[in-house]
Amino acid sequence: NISVIDTITDSHLTDFSIDDDAALQDVVLTPDHSKAYVLDTSIYGTVEVDGDTGEVTGGNQGPVWAVNVDNYNVSDDPLNDGGQYPYAGASSLDGSKVYVVNKNSRDLSVINTNDNSVDGPYPLDGLRRGCTDTCEPVDIAINPANPNEAYIANYASSDSNGNVVIVDLSDYSIETSIETMCR
Repeated sequence: NISVIDTITDSHLTDFSIDDDAALQDVVLTPDHSKAYVLDTSIYGTVEVDGDTGEVTGGNQGPVWAVNVDNYNVSDDPLNDGGQYPYAGASSLDGSKVYVVNKNSRDLSVINTNDNSVDGPYPLDGLRRGCTDTCEPVDIAINPANPNEAYIANYASSDSNGNVVIVDLSDYSIETSIETMCR
């Protein structure tokens, strides 16, 4: 369930349900607060599994649900962002897009908020710059000074340092990588 809090009065307004099997990870509000996109890390529908490794290789591993904030109406069918394990999201400054980083598939999906269509996922080649181990995207923020740039924080497992990559949102290329102590 999702609880709605009035931040002016600090009071609980209501609760609403997404899906009984949902594993909710993040909520992204558009700047005008008319829509919310709920990232769900559960497996929805049929997925493909590699018979040799047991690794999930395709399917909708983690849907995104669109919610009309005025009436808390949840989309009947979740959006398939094409990635695996949608972990964090951010709205464009004008509210026309929601960017979702997919942790397991290490890519970026783009939801067009006017019709909820999905572009991508776009591979984030170069996530490992500065990482000596696997880097997984765990957060995203849009640069308010340059709305065509996103900062994506990447977690590194084991003894490796993570990084923050700056992504050019016009072509989804990585501009630069900054090594961090994120692990």
